[in-house]
Amino acid sequence: MQPDGASSPSWIAAGLSSGHCRLFDARSGNVIASWKAHDGYVTKLAAPEDHLLVSSSLDRTLRIWDLRRNWPSQPTILKGHTDGVSSFSVWGQDVISIARNKIGLSSLSKSGDEDGQQAVTCQKLYMADHGARNFSVLSSISILPFSRLFLVGTEDGYLRICC
Repeated sequence: MQPDGASSPSWIAAGLSSGHCRLFDARSGNVIASWKAHDGYVTKLAAPEDHLLVSSSLDRTLRIWDLRRNWPSQPTILKGHTDGVSSFSVWGQDVISIARNKIGLSSLSKSGDEDGQQAVTCQKLYMADHGARNFSVLSSISILPFSRLFLVGTEDGYLRICC
């Protein structure tokens, strides 16, 4: 049970190293759908809404899948990273992604161009203490909800608060 009467989705998503994604029925465990989602390793999946699935990959893209559409659906493709996308976090309608030592900003609410693509705005990430630039390779990201600061994990074992 979810708080405030909210229900959880009736499916579970899995991303594979082959670039494929699969949806499983949460009750029976049967495969509902399977498709080639990316040209590289799928690094993370998240469902910001019951009908949306966001995926990231080492192919340098994020994709937004509308699960209400017929299969195979055409995703909105978020491009702009120059390295593989290792993780992302969703905050409201914003998608904050990380690739190497850069952060990318994009939106769930914008529609893609005629090819279904949307640009990711990449920026360098600065730490909250004295505004120093982060040079470590980022491996995970989460958003601290009340301060809207980023908590990032780095490959050299540090947790850093960034703005």
